[in-house]
Amino acid sequence: MNKEKMGKLLKQCRTAKKMTMNNLVEALKEEYLDVTIKTVADWESGNTIPELDRLLFLSNLYGLTVDEILDGEKAKTEEDLDNEYPLLSGRLFEIKDNHVFSRERTEQVKKIGKRFKGLITKYYASGLSQNEKNELHYLFDKTRTLSDYYDYNRSSSDDFVDFYNVLWLLKKDQGFSNEEEFYWEVQKYFNHPERPFSLDFYTICDEEVLGNNGFVQVLLKQAEPWELDAVVSGFQKFEPIGFPVDTYSRGLDRYKEQHGKEFNREEIYKETLKYLLTHGAMLTPCFLACKLIKHKKVQVIDRLEELYRLCVRPIEIYAQDEDHPEKTKRCFVDNTGFNRFLEEYYKFRMTLDSCLSNEELGPKELYSLITDDPREEKVIELLAKIKNIDTNRERSRVLADLSLDLSIWRKEKNAFLERESEIKNGLREMKKLESLLEKGQKTFSVEDVEEEGPSKESDIISFACVRKSEMTYREYNRLRDKEATKSLLEEIDRLTVEEIREKYFPMKEYR
Repeated sequence: MNKEKMGKLLKQCRTAKKMTMNNLVEALKEEYLDVTIKTVADWESGNTIPELDRLLFLSNLYGLTVDEILDGEKAKTEEDLDNEYPLLSGRLFEIKDNHVFSRERTEQVKKIGKRFKGLITKYYASGLSQNEKNELHYLFDKTRTLSDYYDYNRSSSDDFVDFYNVLWLLKKDQGFSNEEEFYWEVQKYFNHPERPFSLDFYTICDEEVLGNNGFVQVLLKQAEPWELDAVVSGFQKFEPIGFPVDTYSRGLDRYKEQHGKEFNREEIYKETLKYLLTHGAMLTPCFLACKLIKHKKVQVIDRLEELYRLCVRPIEIYAQDEDHPEKTKRCFVDNTGFNRFLEEYYKFRMTLDSCLSNEELGPKELYSLITDDPREEKVIELLAKIKNIDTNRERSRVLADLSLDLSIWRKEKNAFLERESEIKNGLREMKKLESLLEKGQKTFSVEDVEEEGPSKESDIISFACVRKSEMTYREYNRLRDKEATKSLLEEIDRLTVEEIREKYFPMKEYR
């Protein structure tokens, strides 16, 4: 209830009906509700509240509900809210002028984010009027959903009803010292809104936008500290480059024309990180990916059988039957690196060019490219020839034009080499396990390593949401590492990206 607003509304309604205070007194007397002009003046100045029978009379006279009078404002309709928030109602998309649309969208995102939080903190401080509750309902339905953290019994099919119940229960708890603590807990109960209402890693993946775009500046300014910290944690594994221009030479040339310098991944990484750290973000270790290491018991004989299948068991193939050329026969060959490669020979050929003849690139030649070409010089030369790429240019331009083909080649090559390394280690492990069997040992302990953290850029915020749901606002503030943030900013220019990640974004192990 807001007595001052109530008084202003009563006065507005009376003057709108062209009634004097004396007219209103006379109208009340006709219904045997005696009041004085001073009483009416006290109502309209917010000094006193009309008694219930007078309220009902005023409600009927002015065409308002009692709640509207007490709140001091007329109830907003769905149409009113749609007009107030055209981005949420879809009406903003009727604007054809791109410049006007962009400006209005920025203002709407700014307003929606600020208003949503403002209504929740106002609920904690002084409660909401019916209009404010309806507005919060509207904003919640349009931009949020209940999170998995919601653990109360559902009392309604309406998510907002249950969410509002959460607000009531949290406020009733009285365990918060300020609005920020209250809002921290409330955030656990709704899902983080999707773009364009929130900051995420994709938003900053464009150096053209980060420092100059008003829309991004709004997102940065109204983002919660934990959101900024979560985005920074993404630098542990991902690069803030949404549209890499080094995938084709023309992109590199265009970049140089626009910026007056060569495209440099490391420089962009460091400048973007520096920008966020100087605009409110901090290093927060609890948002980083980590490794969880557990020990489990394994049967020696079971592990030996698994390693035998991987490292020793002859490889089954089907070859032409010499006695019956029209048929194939089942054969077995030794489990060697080259024979294992033969199983994937045609897959590797496809990564280069399916039209190559066997004379140009047979199994032995292709196997040599995998095992004896660590700097990939021969592969680059071959791809340039296949793709008709001019190699008499800067190497960066040649690699840019071959980047897609090289990435496909490297993916398959690295997968093959990793498996070969696994087999090499497996052979050594087999000898140790055989020794254990000879000693009569039937089981042994192994480390089970599980990585916990975002696997792609779009998972960064959701991972942080899970982590923050496990801590209080005070705990989170204690975990924000101010000293490490200051240290990183002091030495970021003289470190490589690899050194930054190793020192400030370590993949810690927890046992």
